[in-house]
Amino acid sequence: MRLVLFSLFTLTFSSGALPDEPFDTYEGVYRTMFEVSSFLPKGRRENWWLKGKVPCLETYTKNRCILLMTHCDPLGEETPPLYLKVEGTLSPQGRYGHLNSYSRELVLNRVLECRLASPDESK
Repeated sequence: MRLVLFSLFTLTFSSGALPDEPFDTYEGVYRTMFEVSSFLPKGRRENWWLKGKVPCLETYTKNRCILLMTHCDPLGEETPPLYLKVEGTLSPQGRYGHLNSYSRELVLNRVLECRLASPDESK
């Protein structure tokens, strides 16, 4: 009996890796501040909640604080708009983020490109 159970367990959990999460690539302008994580996807008239860590955000926030020669609170200050190209998973239509203000949630897998958004991009 133990051999049968062990065999079933082995076949169940070693028959191959689970399929990877489907990630797509998205580009757009990202803004964040206290209770805001807004991703405006390029070519769409939507506002998505971006969930996940944006590694380059800290660099741009620190640079802005240095240029302004002031103390910046990353949670209270609006960061400069960033143009991101990201890989992630997009939720179905719904209500997401702070006060359910966003039509979708983009769960970040990784950031492929990060730079300051141009004035035209950040309108």
